[in-house]
Amino acid sequence: MEKNIKIELMKSVDSIKNKIKQMKNQEHSMNLSLDKMLKPVTDPLKTLVDSNKTIEKIQTFENTHSNFEDMELDDINTSSSTKFEECYDPQPNPIQIVKKSPQTELVDDLEISLEGRDIHDIYDGVNIPFGIRSANKKLLMGNSIVSFSKIDSVNDDNVVLIKIGDKSYNLTPGLKELLLRRKPDLKLISSKDKLVYKDMLHYTNAHKRDFNPNGQIRGDKGIKYREIIKPLFSETLNNNVVTKFGRSLPTLKKYKNNTDLVYWDDPNELVDRLKLLIASRDAGNTNHDNEILSIIEELKEAGIIK
Repeated sequence: MEKNIKIELMKSVDSIKNKIKQMKNQEHSMNLSLDKMLKPVTDPLKTLVDSNKTIEKIQTFENTHSNFEDMELDDINTSSSTKFEECYDPQPNPIQIVKKSPQTELVDDLEISLEGRDIHDIYDGVNIPFGIRSANKKLLMGNSIVSFSKIDSVNDDNVVLIKIGDKSYNLTPGLKELLLRRKPDLKLISSKDKLVYKDMLHYTNAHKRDFNPNGQIRGDKGIKYREIIKPLFSETLNNNVVTKFGRSLPTLKKYKNNTDLVYWDDPNELVDRLKLLIASRDAGNTNHDNEILSIIEELKEAGIIK
């Protein structure tokens, strides 16, 4: 008995280990998919950060070099100055070192990374609930085609736009969370992001079954539905409560009742008729039960029988 219990415990432990291993593998594959999906957005940002660091270093070098040139060299003799000039090899113009400005590089990188043909393989198989999905080598939200672009703002900030069908939106951090993540970070989502997201859903029907504008809102147990979709469309959900009505019930029909009225003036006639019907019933005919009861009721009312 104890041996069987130990064997069952060992099987349970092995089963739990296998389940944990499967969960880790699923989490790892999901992280890889998200990294590939967000790469077109994160790579240009990393390039911009690295370029800013390079510019800061170059500016620091320029200030040091200019200060060094402004020093008074009156006390240095000519021979020392000649040797110093021979040994010192000034750096080229910092502007010539950076052949392309960071903004130009970012434009090129962004155009390449957001080019539809270049991101098909990256986004292949991606399906974010109530967000971006891929189908037939295209990025879609609902059934509307999605594309990305970039504009230069007045403040020299790079603004990424997302175009859904005929509408364009500024891709804020909050919208990135809603469109590109299964479990968005609610701290990054503002009230304005929610309103823009609601407009996207109304336009694409990405929150409805089969993306049908007349379909019901899809529900699930995810945080995006519970914290975003359900509060945004609470009024619609309440209006969609189905009121049940009966149907396929048989229609009440009134049939013509052909009642035969029998008039009598002699109780003996009723008694004779009653005898005849009772004899017929004893012979096996049960069709006259109602008439028998009627005659008996008439005789009772007339006081002939009790």
